[in-house]
Amino acid sequence: MGTFANIVLSSSKNVNSNFVPIKKFIPARSLTAIEKNSTSTSVVSEDMKIDLSNWSLDEKIGQLLIVGYRSPQQIQNLKVGGVVLFSWNLGDKIEATKAKIQDIKNLAAKNLKAPLFIATDHEGGRVLRIRKGMTPFPDAAAVGSVDDPYLAFQVGKHMGIELASLGINMNFAPVLDLGNARSFLGNRVWGDHSRTSAYSAVSFMRGQRAAGILAVAKHYPGHGLASVDSHFALPKVDKTKDELMESDLMPFRSAIGEGAQAFMTAHVEYPKIDKGPASLSKVFLTDILRDELKFKGLVVTDDLEMDGVKVDQASYGELSIRALKAGTDMIMLVWSRDRQLEVVAAIKKAVADGRIEESLIDEKVSRILRTKAERIGLDHERSPNPFWKENLRRPESVAVAKEVSRRAVKWWAGEAKTLTASFRDKVNDSWKVYLPAFKWKRMWREYRQFDQVLRYDSKGKPQTEFLASLKKSLSLDREPVLVVTPPRREMDDKLFDELTKILGHAAMNKSRKMPVLWVHQGLKPLRIKGNPKSLSLGIVSLYSASPLSFRNVQNLLEHPQGYF
Repeated sequence: MGTFANIVLSSSKNVNSNFVPIKKFIPARSLTAIEKNSTSTSVVSEDMKIDLSNWSLDEKIGQLLIVGYRSPQQIQNLKVGGVVLFSWNLGDKIEATKAKIQDIKNLAAKNLKAPLFIATDHEGGRVLRIRKGMTPFPDAAAVGSVDDPYLAFQVGKHMGIELASLGINMNFAPVLDLGNARSFLGNRVWGDHSRTSAYSAVSFMRGQRAAGILAVAKHYPGHGLASVDSHFALPKVDKTKDELMESDLMPFRSAIGEGAQAFMTAHVEYPKIDKGPASLSKVFLTDILRDELKFKGLVVTDDLEMDGVKVDQASYGELSIRALKAGTDMIMLVWSRDRQLEVVAAIKKAVADGRIEESLIDEKVSRILRTKAERIGLDHERSPNPFWKENLRRPESVAVAKEVSRRAVKWWAGEAKTLTASFRDKVNDSWKVYLPAFKWKRMWREYRQFDQVLRYDSKGKPQTEFLASLKKSLSLDREPVLVVTPPRREMDDKLFDELTKILGHAAMNKSRKMPVLWVHQGLKPLRIKGNPKSLSLGIVSLYSASPLSFRNVQNLLEHPQGYF
């Protein structure tokens, strides 16, 4: 016995790529019906006239850059078009964050002809660059698992209200990549098939727009199913163009149909379509995105300082030139000011040498300024809102986050009725609880001090003590057992295999007296062949690793009827 006889590990290629016509699942603008047409409805007007006659070449090149903010000189001298905010370039307290953003806006008003894009990555869950004072919205996977477009819209709107209150006008979200439990993107994806990602993520995007935020959907053309992290190497996806169109590109096509104004590119290679990173590919950025999919909005690179784009040791200046010629409008350089200076010098030289026509620069700057005009205006903000703090952690925003977290708890194996009744019967007993992180242990003890809690390291040295303790607890069958595992990507493969063998034995033991519950924080790590109800343990997925979601583990022990 000793293992799940009817359970196998998920493959990174396990994805439902059945083609669903785009018109079937684009959320309509009223959110009460399904849109009938799939043609592009981008609100970026190509008819808007932009006068660049009094702009210098340096000022125009500056507009092409989005940089990680480090100093006033980036605005004063480089004349950048946008800045990106992270936890490392913001204050520790929310008041300091607001003050820093206002300082940046004041600098822009004094030194730039157009306001800045002020951007951050605020996806939810583990990717929330600003946490203190903000509503802790759960991961995108949690929102996607609920499969409720209106709730996804509410998440986007409430999250956008908070960002806009701080002075942020651009959010690098939603993630439109597909993914599964083994994807390096983890819980950042909305789901493992095109319908979930499109239906929920596009609704989130529309919520962001309703709050005045320019949502930058990422990472075109999709690299979520790759196991390689593009921060460290170039992922490769072995799909043909037809396969790509019917799977990974479907969420992006939906976003275009709903008027998406900006995409971020992915450092990913599709060798059967074009060689090298898609972020530098004319085939992907012009031939497919512009010409075939009719996208008229901004194209922004992912950070060009990531290792995934440096495939042939080209300089940062050369990479930027390739990106611009391929179809990019804005280049992101997060870390080094020297590299930012290098890129500006390289583009300027390319114009002087004729490698890039200045008319091409003008075309890109015009698109950038049209987008700014329609989303944030071309006038600098002079009167910041004195009541900004009242929009943070509003009761209705917290309620939306809690609802998502509750509804994202999914029962997917074991006899729910029998086991949840057993939870209620044993709720006041001392449970044996195995948790993967110290912070979860601390949180657990805040609400259930009488449980026996053992913390294990999901990616560290061999967890002999943890596995032996779990095996003994299950074999004695004297106490309820709860095992919590982190997102699949964050767990050692050997440890996961050993764990499934031990839990598999319990799953087949029909004579068990004490309940056993396995809670997984993320997309389902297993596929079950046969009848999932036949297992003698409960398997639940939170679809999120956020603290707000983790609190639901204790809630479901005490009130399982509120979940299942």
